[in-house]
Amino acid sequence: MVAGFFTWSENVAITRVIKVFTRIGMTVAIYFVHQKIVNYGAISSFKWNHVWAPILYVSYLLLGLASIMWSTDPGYSSLQWVMTLESFVFAFYFMKCFMLLDEYFPGHPIRFYNIMGNTVFGLIMIFIIGMYIDQDTFFRAVEGGTDFRLGGYIMNPNELGMLTGLGLSCLIFDLYRKPKKFWTILKVAIILWALVLTKSRSSLVGFLLIVFFHIRRSKSTGLKLAVYGLTIAIIPVMIQTLI
Repeated sequence: MVAGFFTWSENVAITRVIKVFTRIGMTVAIYFVHQKIVNYGAISSFKWNHVWAPILYVSYLLLGLASIMWSTDPGYSSLQWVMTLESFVFAFYFMKCFMLLDEYFPGHPIRFYNIMGNTVFGLIMIFIIGMYIDQDTFFRAVEGGTDFRLGGYIMNPNELGMLTGLGLSCLIFDLYRKPKKFWTILKVAIILWALVLTKSRSSLVGFLLIVFFHIRRSKSTGLKLAVYGLTIAIIPVMIQTLI
């Protein structure tokens, strides 16, 4: 699904076709996964606890639909609106699958944060490998060619930075769950490296907030002091790299 946001070709038409088919295809696929879970015995109904969330999102969609009337390119605006609607439908069924599993199959090993974290890691590896194979495509020149940011013309560096933040926040939960932490730590280190290469300041701040959230939950005073000290120590290095 996330790969549907990539720019796969310099040809706008080809990229648009790929995005439409991959994203709609993933929405259809997650619907069938949902139906498969229902066929195993889950009941496809639930009570809304946060009713304002769908109300506000539907209002947003209606406002977007109305804005097509004054768009300079109604065809393109309509396509963007349909893709936004598709994202909403995908997210609805995607999260509903996890809710049904948690409710009706409490012993299942499938975890949202594990799937999202490993998915992000796989996508980030494409960029890490790509920057060595085709630097011109996977790095974007900024500031008149004096600096480069990971993401290139495949994905906006700021969006890639947000993606790394999502992956890091999810994989950290695996550190609580898994007794063997080496591979999880390695994944976190690689994604963090990619975050620095995107030079996205907002994503870096978001990641630090996530780290502090997890540290505050920890009962180990030594761990808290170590992480706080390490964070203070690497801040100058990150500032020098990002600015």
